[in-house]
This record gives sequence, C-alpha cells and structure tokens, in this order.
Amino acid sequence: MDPLCVKVLTGRERRCCHSADQKLRLVVGAMEPDMTALAVARMHGVPPSLLLDWRRRMAEGGKAAGG
Repeated sequence: MDPLCVKVLTGRERRCCHSADQKLRLVVGAMEPDMTALAVARMHGVPPSLLLDWRRRMAEGGKAAGG
C-alpha cells in the first residue's frame, strides 16, 4: 500500500492493513527522545491507542508481534 494513499471507509469496514515494517517504523519513531506516541500517531493518521498496542505487543514478542 502506498504510504500516501488515503482509504475512505464507507461501510462497516474499520480495519486497515499496516505492514510489520510500517508498525516497527512508527513504534521506533515513538521511542525517539523528543517524540511521543501521540505525536507520531497524529503525524501518520493512526489512532494513538493502536500505536500504544503495537508498542506493547512488540515489547512482549519482538517484530513478529507486528504482523
């Protein structure tokens, strides 16, 4: 999926597919010294709770948890 692609949800569809690499990049970005999970989530249009969940899951199981 193109990182600049916007997906319009018109029905009950709510899930978006993010690759493990995308998840890892966002999680690593949220761990930068002057960044917060909220700021990174807003920059990339991801709900902050989802980014925090990815961060927790990756801390528990490594990159494999991102898939």
